[in-house]
Amino acid sequence: MSNQKKFIIVLIALLLIPVLGYSVYKMTNLTLEAAIPSAIEEEGSVDIIQTTTDEGIPVKNTESSSVQIFISEQHRIWNQLLGWGGWKNPNFSSFKAKLGNYDEDFEEFFSIVKDESIKTDIEHALILLDIAFESEDVTALLYTHRIFHDLDIAYNGYSYKGFGGYSAFSSSGASKVENYISNFQ
Repeated sequence: MSNQKKFIIVLIALLLIPVLGYSVYKMTNLTLEAAIPSAIEEEGSVDIIQTTTDEGIPVKNTESSSVQIFISEQHRIWNQLLGWGGWKNPNFSSFKAKLGNYDEDFEEFFSIVKDESIKTDIEHALILLDIAFESEDVTALLYTHRIFHDLDIAYNGYSYKGFGGYSAFSSSGASKVENYISNFQ
């Protein structure tokens, strides 16, 4: 085979890799968006959209739709920030800019939610983000993502394997987060 043919084959392969990667990324986002309950009617109403996960595990989603949306949206944001290897080489100033006034958003959410274990999760997320941005600590970012991942599973019935040990709301509790935070106090 001539060098020119080899070059063309390599060039085509190199062009196809990003296209395929982007296609997989888009399919993943569509799957996440499909997990957001479409039956939510109006903010502040009490909706029980799914009472068990696909595996038959009871879901404790009895609060307002704004809680469901907040959890789902946070999980989506964290998937975008840390997914696809984003956690391997984080740009902390970029993350902070993308998160905006996360502390104000979390505090506002805190005033809406009634469940004490979810409030604990939000407090943990705020502490972890303080640790992450003060120390450029990747693990604190990952743990924040895992809180919302496990919350999305336990509260919204998002059907995916949970990490466990990150969300106080989930049945496995937040022992990993609490142990990690204790190292900084």
